[in-house]
Amino acid sequence: MFTLIILSCVQEKESKSILKNPKKTTEYFKLNFPDTILENSMFGKLEYFYELPDSVIADKNDYRIMTVYAQLTKDERDPNKIKTKETDSFFAESKNFKDTLVSPIFFETKGLKGNYFLSGKAIIKSLPANNGRKDTISDLTMYIREFDFVLPKPIKINE
Repeated sequence: MFTLIILSCVQEKESKSILKNPKKTTEYFKLNFPDTILENSMFGKLEYFYELPDSVIADKNDYRIMTVYAQLTKDERDPNKIKTKETDSFFAESKNFKDTLVSPIFFETKGLKGNYFLSGKAIIKSLPANNGRKDTISDLTMYIREFDFVLPKPIKINE
């Protein structure tokens, strides 16, 4: 029997604005992993999407990168206490802010047996080429988003 664990989070936030009709932005992430691993490796993925503010004008030179720090542990781990130097890291990049970032997550499971928990942290950096004003170097703004994640159920490895 093979099932897929999917953790999904969608948030709608109203932007803080003095406008009469504030805009809503959407942010979501989805974590896909099998709940049972019978081979010597395990693949999953983390998807992330976030709409930047309306003041950011889309440009062909926009750049976004997501760094994912993830680890498997025998006990459930608080992602706030993860030391990124002790984790595996994975990357995804995009040159279009409307794209969903999809980062593969891979672990070698040779020598592991039993129930393991997946936890991690994602850091997304968005650097728009044009932030509302053209030809001004003083308006270089990097938008940084961070969130932690934990797979709610353990993953059975080599059982």
